[in-house]
Amino acid sequence: MVPSSILTQLQDNYEKNTKKNLWLSFQLWQIVQAFSKEDITVLVFKGPVLSAQAYDDISLRFFNDLDLLVHKKAYYKAKGVLNKLGYILNPDQTNSQEKLMLRFSISNTFIHPEHNVQVELHWDLFSNYYYFPVPLKQFWQDVQDVSVNRFKFPSFSNEKLLLFLCFHGSKHYWSRLEWVCSIHNFIENNKIEWEQLERSVKKYNSKKLLYLGLLLAHELFETTLPERIKKAIGAVKSAADKVSASWRNRSFAEKRPALSSWDYFYFNWKLRDGWIHKSRYIISWMFLPTILDREFIKLPFRLSFLYFFVHPIRILVRLIPSGRYRNL
Repeated sequence: MVPSSILTQLQDNYEKNTKKNLWLSFQLWQIVQAFSKEDITVLVFKGPVLSAQAYDDISLRFFNDLDLLVHKKAYYKAKGVLNKLGYILNPDQTNSQEKLMLRFSISNTFIHPEHNVQVELHWDLFSNYYYFPVPLKQFWQDVQDVSVNRFKFPSFSNEKLLLFLCFHGSKHYWSRLEWVCSIHNFIENNKIEWEQLERSVKKYNSKKLLYLGLLLAHELFETTLPERIKKAIGAVKSAADKVSASWRNRSFAEKRPALSSWDYFYFNWKLRDGWIHKSRYIISWMFLPTILDREFIKLPFRLSFLYFFVHPIRILVRLIPSGRYRNL
């Protein structure tokens, strides 16, 4: 029996989360409508949209921000719309800093000080150094409208969303069990064109990244999968075992051990299909600048090309024996 005090607390948390999610859904609808009036094409993902797709109930998932994807060329126009709605950059940035974000990052954060709403405005899904094998244009070409209560939002197709969820989880070493829960419920509650999905990952050599997410969901929750998929996902069993071991170590340790950047790199390198893609991942990780390079050394925008030299130096400094397991 669960103590009544715990049940009361859980009920209270559920009601607070429901109210918050409804409020965020309404704020998202206002933003999308404002973008539409300014002819800004936008796709919405994660947040209330994923809650509706995976659980058919936005109260059953916890989220704190709103994620929107726009074309990079529309960033400043989208920023202007957000500003009119009361959203401001967080943290505040100079013009030079904002240009560096556009060049080396994938998103910028805005907050509404009065409504306490945070928006992640994306122009890409994954940083260049991560080497995401599926082109961004594929996500723009394969879209659908998703109903969230009485609102409709443009979002990824079911197949592209499943790809994104699996890739996103692997990028972060599947550090949150909730990501696997979302994949399980999304598959169970939606129609997946498995043949189309298989063709896509085969074309872009990204089968392992997809299969790991599917294998974790199947092993933990007995997710319904086609027989041919069940046979194929066995190829990433060793990676799934590593994720499970990491969950056990981090869940039951008195002090949760932090994964190093080397751990993340090696894990994702192993999930790349073929040596061509493994090599591209190494090159991207080693030589393509990220916004973290600016924290290592601050350069004006006109000298930002020097970050292509700064980045490998920063990586090498962090990989010396005394600092190999620091965050990069």
